[in-house]
Amino acid sequence: MQPHTLAYTDKAHLLTHNYGSTDDYKVRSSGWDEYRVNPTSVVEWVLGKIPLEGRSAILDAGCGLGRFALAAAERSPAGSVVTALDLSAAMVDAVRTEARGRQLAIEVSVAGIEELPHPAETFDVVLCNYVLYHVESIPKAIGELARVLKPGGRLVSVVPAFRWLHELIDWQDRALLRLGHDIDGPLFKPTGTDRFCEENAPRYLRERFRVMSRERYDGTMRFPSVEVLLHHYRHTMRFKNAVAAGVDAEVLAAAVGELMSETLAREGHLQVTSQNTCFICVREE
Repeated sequence: MQPHTLAYTDKAHLLTHNYGSTDDYKVRSSGWDEYRVNPTSVVEWVLGKIPLEGRSAILDAGCGLGRFALAAAERSPAGSVVTALDLSAAMVDAVRTEARGRQLAIEVSVAGIEELPHPAETFDVVLCNYVLYHVESIPKAIGELARVLKPGGRLVSVVPAFRWLHELIDWQDRALLRLGHDIDGPLFKPTGTDRFCEENAPRYLRERFRVMSRERYDGTMRFPSVEVLLHHYRHTMRFKNAVAAGVDAEVLAAAVGELMSETLAREGHLQVTSQNTCFICVREE
């Protein structure tokens, strides 16, 4: 594994700096919904592609705040079982609380994808969205997802395109250079999302699944002001990792804000590109 990916795969680092609480993820998630250009949310778009007919057993592996699991529980026929798991206890607690508040029956647990706590051939559908770039061994995780799926069951995985949110990457890298930092350090390198993205996901998935379809979703965001975008940026993994590497948070945010202002003056808008692809795969009989 390349050193620059460690910030995106090391469990202790992730839970300390990125997912130990729900605060950062809530800000990012609300930004994706509030400022997206696409009139349809990615959750509605993805679940509209899954035939939830009859009683089904559904797993949301790496559920985060449970956007997909909660929506699946609302849409599934009576008698279906929806299970959500995540490595972060804070995320799992948030899903449990939200499910209770909405009177949805969701089974939740704290677990990693590389060692799923479920018997073989348990689920009809497995959702695994925006998470496989965080696992240490992608082949092992995909093997586990295949193991818990019933023969003929479906894996649904939404992945980002290469250099996802590239405007944020570029603003931060340029700011770090202006501030005199060496951007070759492991916490400054391009995002670990490149490990499992639109371009390379098929070669991993085809080891254990038949890829039935792949469709692109445009989740590009337009922000109304530098202040709003800067607030969103301060809750990204890129920013948190730079701060963890010793960069002064306020100095970095100010430098990035200046670059955002320059972009706004030059282009007339503040856009963050978010291209995603949904792979729907089948476990062979």
